Amino acid sequence: MTIRFSIPEWYQMRSWLSGLSPASRALSRSTRLEGRGLHGRHGMLRFVTLVGVLIAVLALVVPAGAADTELPVVTLAVEGVAGTASDDVGVARVEVAIQDATTRQWWQPGGGFGTYTWLNATLVAPGEPVSDWDYPGVPPGEYIVLARAVDTSNQTSTRIWGRTTVSNVVPPVDEPSILLIMTDDQRLDDVWVMTNAKNEIADKGLEFTNGLVVNAWCCPSRISTLTGRYSHTTGVYKNFPPYGGYDSFSAGEDGDTLAAWLDDAGYRTGLFGKYLNGYAGTYVPPGWDHWVSFVENERNEGGAYFNYTLSTNGSLVSYGSDPEDYSTDVLSDHVVNFIATTPPDEAFFAFYTPFAPHGAPVPAPRHLGALSDVTFDHPPSYAEADVSDKPQYIQDMPPFNSVGVDRNRVRQMETLLALDEGIAEILDTLESAGRLENTLIIFMSDQGILRGEHNFLKKMVPYEESIRIPLYIRYDALIDTPRIENHIALNIDLAPTIVDLLGIDPPFMEGTSLMPLLRNDPVAGWRTDFLIEHLKGGTGDPVPSYCAVRTTTELYVVYQTGEHEYYDLSIDPYQINNAADVPSNSARVAELRSRVNQLCRPRPPGYTALGP
Repeated sequence: MTIRFSIPEWYQMRSWLSGLSPASRALSRSTRLEGRGLHGRHGMLRFVTLVGVLIAVLALVVPAGAADTELPVVTLAVEGVAGTASDDVGVARVEVAIQDATTRQWWQPGGGFGTYTWLNATLVAPGEPVSDWDYPGVPPGEYIVLARAVDTSNQTSTRIWGRTTVSNVVPPVDEPSILLIMTDDQRLDDVWVMTNAKNEIADKGLEFTNGLVVNAWCCPSRISTLTGRYSHTTGVYKNFPPYGGYDSFSAGEDGDTLAAWLDDAGYRTGLFGKYLNGYAGTYVPPGWDHWVSFVENERNEGGAYFNYTLSTNGSLVSYGSDPEDYSTDVLSDHVVNFIATTPPDEAFFAFYTPFAPHGAPVPAPRHLGALSDVTFDHPPSYAEADVSDKPQYIQDMPPFNSVGVDRNRVRQMETLLALDEGIAEILDTLESAGRLENTLIIFMSDQGILRGEHNFLKKMVPYEESIRIPLYIRYDALIDTPRIENHIALNIDLAPTIVDLLGIDPPFMEGTSLMPLLRNDPVAGWRTDFLIEHLKGGTGDPVPSYCAVRTTTELYVVYQTGEHEYYDLSIDPYQINNAADVPSNSARVAELRSRVNQLCRPRPPGYTALGP
């Protein structure tokens, strides 16, 4: 970690030599720090301290236009000391003297303390910048530091001095840290309630308008995010066995994830919240150094707001129903502590995945009723009257209580308020730790959900409300200009993006790195379509198995039942009219069917609608 010591008052003292030397006139720069010192001027010196090493880079400057008789000002400058005196005599070096404020002894060039001694910092060449210099072994403590410039005629500038503290710290890590925040069942149009996520992540990075998932179901979507692979590669299509859930993934594949790859690269890794549906017990999957995961039981589906158990680094910890037990707050605190306790010479990967806004929503007590006045403008597809053109499973949907659905949606958004507060605390912690600029921050959902559109109240379907997600990426070290990004970005793209950023040898992945978009590079040949796949989950899943292709403007779906759907989203964004059997669309439908046949390989188990 880099620690910078700012000294608010640098008192300038006249040299023992008469007048000011050419060296003090040598540096004519416009940079200065305003303030007051002994002579009405104010400078700043910052130190970067390593374990047993004191490093400083100084510039002794006289503001442009200042008279030759003015005293120099000191500031941190990577450019160091540069320039020549009026007699063309260059500055040769910077000298510092370091005194223990308690013993009044001076640090010696060879180490240890002794008599008053100047320590040299030789320039690369006369008039050229100072390179780094260090003095090994300076122990922690309070110090008085003097500094002066010396020109090639051995004339010195006035001295300046100040007090500072040296601590035993280590250098900052160069590798970026990764913070991945994943909500549960959050629709794209519900993110407005999260002002911190919007203002501090989206508005300071990239906001993707076409963030999408390749399988709109919790468990397979999460695994695809952590591996960069489709369900037909991971073998996880559903939330529960067979072909789904934690048990299916843990059978040999859970050691081949982003966490394992980053752990092998020296990262400190941590998961906080929902892992996979069906996870129970104290098992910590490979690659995770810190593990705080919901334990699924008969009362929940991968998580809960109150009355839950967390598997915490191999131990089970149960929580009750008191306000301080609210799971989003508990998990946020774990993330904050994880970041704050990560050694300064380590980068981290934190996967923060709370339960909100999933399930029967329970807001934090402080937020209950906060959004009770919110009303919704429903899209034309809401409570769709004529669904005769839709697949049979949509036609079979019973009527729903629109008042109850809206009330539930309000409560779901209220659960997001605690998460948004937690995000603010986490970002504050990153900033306090000096890590904010060099942390890649990703905010996303595992998938969306339908709330009455096409009379459907679940996910899993290929409709827009189900497959589109909020996706924000902030990375201050790279993204200079925040912007809206319209290219297709998938959940399977995030692992390739992180691997690309870190320069890790990539394992097999089917996603595409988003780094060109983060760099705002011209992108030719960016994907214009992708595969969506679903395997019917059993009696509780009314949706037949399907494979679908989503282009930038179209959706085409082929169900195991033989039914198919086609929507031109440019003219039918709410997917009201299934145009798959409209004669004028036959050629285009044939093209898209061929594309689905090409992409959907290997087929989902038992899926035969497209042939072998």
